[in-house]
Amino acid sequence: MTDPILSARDLAAAYPGLLALRGVSLALAPGEALAVVGRSGCGKTTLGRMLAGLPVPGARLSGELAWPGGAAPVAQARRRGLARQVAWLPQEAIAALHPQLTIGTQVAETLRAAGQRADAAAVAGCLAEVGLPAEFAARHPHRLSGGQGQRAALACCLAQSPSVLVADEPTSALDESTGAMLLRLLAERRRARGMALVLVTHDLRAATTLCDRMLVLQDGAIAEEGPALRLAHAPRSQAAQELVAALRLGQAA
Repeated sequence: MTDPILSARDLAAAYPGLLALRGVSLALAPGEALAVVGRSGCGKTTLGRMLAGLPVPGARLSGELAWPGGAAPVAQARRRGLARQVAWLPQEAIAALHPQLTIGTQVAETLRAAGQRADAAAVAGCLAEVGLPAEFAARHPHRLSGGQGQRAALACCLAQSPSVLVADEPTSALDESTGAMLLRLLAERRRARGMALVLVTHDLRAATTLCDRMLVLQDGAIAEEGPALRLAHAPRSQAAQELVAALRLGQAA
């Protein structure tokens, strides 16, 4: 059996008077696409941030992460080497980009930090991977549309050469057609680079289209997990059944 590219053990996140995430353990295979789904407030984004080794403002975190060649408590994992393995694509990508730096500068800085060539040709190559012309390197974030901003942020992620990409609701701020294009792009880049993908989403259709496996969260704990298509067509847990019912209701409307 192939060793996991990323594994988590007993992840938990506690706010004063609230346990937002509890006892979550998982293992992600190299190249695998895992969807993390559930209703709003179930802990999806908290789990995504923890898998990327990012802080969760106001929360006390516990549990451990492991990756090839390293392991650490979740709060220390990013500075102990996880940052070289896992990239984070946030929900509001334009807000995550530095407003005073051009897109090209931000891609180049990421390439340089990853120990890679960071000249104009390398930057143009990263932009081309996400469907942006080379001239976009000279633009600042405020000159990008929502879809272009998501692509620029993805270019920065790819410049990192991650083995895992965690994408947090990447289409939630986009219209339907632009969102569909971004999902196709994520699928293409995942296949082309052989990287694993963790897709945090409330969209069951996106989860089943892009992902091999699905994990359903309810009240901060895993309610069900398994092959994405099986879970979408024959859910066993109440949480998964409710998600499927909501999708069918939306399709019928």
